[in-house]
Amino acid sequence: MGELVPLWRSSTVSNKLKARLIKTLVWPIATYGSEAWTLNKELRGNLEAFEMQCYQKAMRIPYTAHITNEEVLARVGQVRGLLGQTIKRKFRYFGYVTRYVTNMQCGDIVNWLGLSLGI
Repeated sequence: MGELVPLWRSSTVSNKLKARLIKTLVWPIATYGSEAWTLNKELRGNLEAFEMQCYQKAMRIPYTAHITNEEVLARVGQVRGLLGQTIKRKFRYFGYVTRYVTNMQCGDIVNWLGLSLGI
């Protein structure tokens, strides 16, 4: 995000456009290879924190302002989406693996991917 600092500091760019730019330019780089990640509680928290830090930095909100995450999301006009996108990518990869790997049981694949089906 360092190269984009002039864009984030610009007052002529709306918050909604900044949020779209974050989703387009930053998230693909941050989630590269996320299909192979094990989504444990710590990593889920890190992804959610990273998403909020991106929005706060783009809107020039200092961490000392003590603004809630819901208020930041309301200002940007977005809902949380980075974790959901990562989970969707893992399930897409799971579909790919289940179609082409026939010698593994489905439960073994779920454990191998680190997914929780909530069954």
